[in-house]
Amino acid sequence: MPVAKEKIDELRHLYPTIKDFMLANSPDRQLEICNNSDKCHFGSSPTLSQLNACYGDAAAEAWLVPQLYELGDFEGLKGQADRHQLAKTAKIIATEFYYLKTDELLLFFYRFSAGRYGQFYSYFTPSVIIRGLRNFLKERARAFEQYEQTLRERAWQEAKRKAVTYEEFLQRKET
Repeated sequence: MPVAKEKIDELRHLYPTIKDFMLANSPDRQLEICNNSDKCHFGSSPTLSQLNACYGDAAAEAWLVPQLYELGDFEGLKGQADRHQLAKTAKIIATEFYYLKTDELLLFFYRFSAGRYGQFYSYFTPSVIIRGLRNFLKERARAFEQYEQTLRERAWQEAKRKAVTYEEFLQRKET
């Protein structure tokens, strides 16, 4: 999927390397953004595919691994995920959900930690995370529908404000 050069340039300007991006968008940032889901969905954070286009094919996975590790650590699991589980889970997310913005994923990980999308039972279970992401996508779709409805209502109100009556139209036509 092609990514706009302007977005890549902007991203590289803000964060010259993937490490710079990862430091600025660590799991700690979840608490900062969790109260503004609209900004997460409609803001300008990069998508996973944009990360890969900017920093290389494994950039999104590199960013996701600490998010996943922190999730397992927060849950206090008896069996923390091994490198293979983390890497493969990150790869699946980066491949299947490449269109999600990084802020949206931070919101997801926060909400998952809050118990909104399921839970682990003593051990790191990647399928629980993937199912949780699918539930997150349903909420995301509702947010997009509401956003689009709001835009349509604003456009309708603006059109009504600019509308003229038939009599006004005839008067303007005569002049």
